[in-house]
Amino acid sequence: FICTKTGKIYDVEVPIGDSLLKELAAKTGLKATSYKIEFYGEA
Repeated sequence: FICTKTGKIYDVEVPIGDSLLKELAAKTGLKATSYKIEFYGEA
């Protein structure tokens, strides 16, 4: 998580599971082997 007010970076882990990767594959035919998601906002 990156605070847009202070620039402070928080290391957080949020389990997303297979469903996102399966949906990507089903809709696009692409197979992701890894991913990176960044969250921005105010802490």
